[in-house]
Amino acid sequence: MKRHFGCKHDLKQPIFGPNDFTQRLGYPGQPHHPEVVKTMQEITRRIRQAGRRMQLDVMQGAWVSDMLLDAGRRILSS
Repeated sequence: MKRHFGCKHDLKQPIFGPNDFTQRLGYPGQPHHPEVVKTMQEITRRIRQAGRRMQLDVMQGAWVSDMLLDAGRRILSS
């Protein structure tokens, strides 16, 4: 079954919006649902196979809470 997710061909580095994506697949709020995971992996595989990169290939995300906890630990250990 082919699905179209409104992708544009000129995207430099595609990224998944997990909530929008799960909603579109019919599994709202379930980013770990097997069908969602399988579809995301297949799309990612096809993009990379075409010689393109995903945004997660070139950017590293960080949670603010993790950064604050790490900074607090460093302050307390010094």
